[in-house]
Parts: sequence; structure tokens; C-alpha cells
Amino acid sequence: KKQEPARREETFMLMSAEQSTLVLIDLQKKLMPVINHGESVLSESVKLAQIARLMEVPVIVTEQIPEKLGHNADEVAALADQTVTKIHFDACGGGLLKAIPNDRKQIIIGGCEAHVCLLQTALSLLAAGFGVWVVEN
Repeated sequence: KKQEPARREETFMLMSAEQSTLVLIDLQKKLMPVINHGESVLSESVKLAQIARLMEVPVIVTEQIPEKLGHNADEVAALADQTVTKIHFDACGGGLLKAIPNDRKQIIIGGCEAHVCLLQTALSLLAAGFGVWVVEN
């Protein structure tokens, strides 16, 4: 008698506003002019933060060495609940994990320097046990 293969239970991860935090990486005034499609990245990030605020999702933004690279764009700073200053590419090493509210286990992440800062932060958040969604435009 041929045995059927065991069925693998499929699970789908759904985001929940009550469990989510938006993290926007390094949308700094001095960086934006050298970011490919920087104006679009900035405007879409602002829209995302506005939607998060409407849904009562905390918005945390990061700044990479602001004394050298400047602060975040004013429109981003105005929507931030908290700003994490960092000296490493990975924002988790700069205090991001402490900034995330304890009851929030899902992270929506977007911003600049996707190949370095965003990537390293997302990987560290995954390693810390968070569900992570990367925003793509």
C-alpha cells in the first residue's frame, strides 16, 4: 500500500496594526540628493508614515551619524514618534530594539541604503524574533 506524503500545513503571516511598528531608515537631508529616485523615496516614505499615524502604528526613524550626514528631512521628522541615532549600519546596534514598544512584534521597514543599512537592520530584527516586512516601491 502506497503511503501519501504528509501534508505540510501552510501558514500565512498577516500584518496587524496593533502589533506593528514602522521603521524608516536614514531619510536624511544630505543623503536624499544622492539616493537614486530620492524625491520619490522620500515622498512615498512620508505617505507610509502618514498612513501609519492614522492607524496608530508607531513610527520610528533612524539617522546615521547626523552630525556628519545631517538630520532627517523635516517632513519625516514631523511624523516620527521617536528618532534613533546610530553610528553602525545596523540600527539594532544603535538602540532600535529598545525603541520598539514591547507589545509590537511586527516591523514594517523602508527607507534609504537598502543594500546596507536597511538590509542589516532587517536581518537583525529577524534574528531578534520580529516579523519583518520590507517596503518596496
